[in-house]
Amino acid sequence: MGMNQCGGCKLIFGSLGAFDKHRVGEYKGLIYEIGESGRPTGKVLGKRPSTRRCLTVEEIQAMGMTQNKQGWWVEGLSEAEKERFSRMRSKKVVTE
Repeated sequence: MGMNQCGGCKLIFGSLGAFDKHRVGEYKGLIYEIGESGRPTGKVLGKRPSTRRCLTVEEIQAMGMTQNKQGWWVEGLSEAEKERFSRMRSKKVVTE
C-alpha cells in the first residue's frame, strides 16, 4: 500500500483508487460545435471552466472511507473482505 498525498487538500490516501475518488468535477477544456454527423466539427464555441475539487472530509466519510492507523484515508472493505478477515482473525496460530 503506497501513500498518495493530495497537493490541493494535503490529505493522504492509502491507494491511488482512494485518492482518485476524492477528486470530483470536470476538467477545463474547449467546447466544440457538433456537426450533423454528431461529431465535433473542429470549430471552438467557447471554454469550459474547471469544476474539479477535493471532497470535504465529511463527503469522504459519507463515501465509506475511513482513516487507518497511520491517518491515511482508505476505502472501506467489501462485505466479502470483512468476512475473509474475520475468518483469518478467528484462526488459532500454533507455534513450536
